[in-house]
Order: sequence, then C-alpha cells, then structure tokens
Amino acid sequence: MTGSSDGTARIWDLDVGECLGTLEGHTDTVDSVTLSADGRRVMTTSDDDTEVRVWDFESGECLRFLTGHTDTVQSVGG
Repeated sequence: MTGSSDGTARIWDLDVGECLGTLEGHTDTVDSVTLSADGRRVMTTSDDDTEVRVWDFESGECLRFLTGHTDTVQSVGG
C-alpha cells in the first residue's frame, strides 16, 4: 500500500506490480497507510487534518474517522 501527495492511497499486488484499488477521499498528502492485523481494514493519515480514516479493504469505502488528536497524525500501525 502506498500514500501519495495526490490525496490517494493505493493497494497493490506486489507480485505483478498491479494497482488493485484506490482509496479516495483525502484532500492533501496521504502520509501513512497500514493494514489491520486481520486484513479487513486499512487506516490512513493525511495532511488534510481529518485525523485517521478507516477503510474497508474489499470495497474501498471509508467507514469512519478516528478523532482526538490536536495536530496532524503522521503515522498509523496495524
């Protein structure tokens, strides 16, 4: 998974180098992307100050925002 200054995160098939899906919704650079331990959720952080977004891995739907920090969140871990 990768994050980009275009505001997207991408999920890749590392064996063939093919993009399997794009997570769209951030409005600024995506700084951090991680997969949950069970492989069902993706978490992203961005410079757009939306804190942490939680996505469904299969559908790419943004499920929720994790809030509470008082400044930009720069990394997440699964």
